[in-house]
Amino acid sequence: MKTGDVVMFSGADLPATVVKAVTRSVYVHAAIVLSSRQSETPDCSVIIAESHVDCSLPSLGTGHRIIGVQHQWLDRRLEKSQGPVWWVPLKSPLASDQRQRMQVWLKEIEAKQIPYDFGQVAGSAIDIGDELGLENTPNVSALFCSELVTHALQLAGVVNLHINPAEQVPADIIQFDCFLPPILIKSHSV
Repeated sequence: MKTGDVVMFSGADLPATVVKAVTRSVYVHAAIVLSSRQSETPDCSVIIAESHVDCSLPSLGTGHRIIGVQHQWLDRRLEKSQGPVWWVPLKSPLASDQRQRMQVWLKEIEAKQIPYDFGQVAGSAIDIGDELGLENTPNVSALFCSELVTHALQLAGVVNLHINPAEQVPADIIQFDCFLPPILIKSHSV
């Protein structure tokens, strides 16, 4: 995995079931690879940035448990995940300046402990009023998962700036033309 790749999660609990029904997709959560390093053991080699309602793990940068922006070891998040997980690789690696712009922002919002955006997450999935100009307004004072991922990819220069991050659901992200098809990395938990 490389910086800028995306990790998609599914699940079977009640919130995941609702998200799947509303979005008509198996994907219920998105995270982005903040950094990765080659190591002799797979543990603790990939750090993801996400905005999550699961605050059972402290965020790596602040050490705080927050409902909102977090940095987590991917292997720890995989251990906690009860559903399948996919890796969505970028077609091309980010250039150094693209990677740096994205990483700086992701570190800033984690340090600021940006909360989860409960207000706009429902509006991203329910598009009834969008044609009437009632779509979500981009705002980084609170973020939901796919909003964070989309904005990070825009900062990296691989997603069009005209795309509204506050209107994206996890299933929308894998449709961005900067990605290869998803690869299953964890099947259902037993």
